[in-house]
Amino acid sequence: MALHVFSELPLVIQVHIVAALTAFIVGGYVLAARKGDRRHRTAGWVFFSAISVTAVSSFFIHTLENIGIRLFGVLGPFSPIHILSVYVLWSMFAAIRAARRGDIARHRSLMRGMYAGAMIVAGAFTLLPGRVMEKMLLDGSHPALGLLAILAFFGFAAFGYMRSGRRPQSMQH
Repeated sequence: MALHVFSELPLVIQVHIVAALTAFIVGGYVLAARKGDRRHRTAGWVFFSAISVTAVSSFFIHTLENIGIRLFGVLGPFSPIHILSVYVLWSMFAAIRAARRGDIARHRSLMRGMYAGAMIVAGAFTLLPGRVMEKMLLDGSHPALGLLAILAFFGFAAFGYMRSGRRPQSMQH
C-alpha cells in the first residue's frame, strides 16, 4: 500500500475519498443491520451525510485524480460521471421521503439501488489502473495488503447488500 499518495492530493479529492469510504462502510452496516430501530436511523443519517458530501464534492473534481487527465465535459466542466452524483442526491432525498411516508419497500429499494450503483459499481471503477485508489492500495511495498483490503471491502459490501432485504424490526413477528 502507498498511503503517501493521499497526502499529495488536492483537498477536495481528500474530502471526497474520506466521505466515500465513510459512506461505503456505514452504508454496508446500515444495509446489514437490524432495520427500523434507533441505531438504523442514526447510522442512516451518518450515511446520508457522508454520501451527500461525496456527491457534492464530485462537482468540484474535473480531472482523474492527480494524474491530470481532464474529464470529458458534456456540460461545461461536468462529465457523465456527474450524472451519478445527481442520481445519488435525488435517491437520498426520495428514500428519506419514502421512509417518512411509511413506504418502507420504496425506501429499501432506493437505498439498495443507490448503494449498489454509487458505492459498489462506482467504487470498483476507482480501482482501474492509474486511478488514485488503485495507486494507494496496490502500489508501494505491500500490494498484497492492498488487495486484501479491496477483497475485505467488497466482501463487506456484498454481505450488507445481501442482508439488506430483511424487513424492518417493527414488521417482523
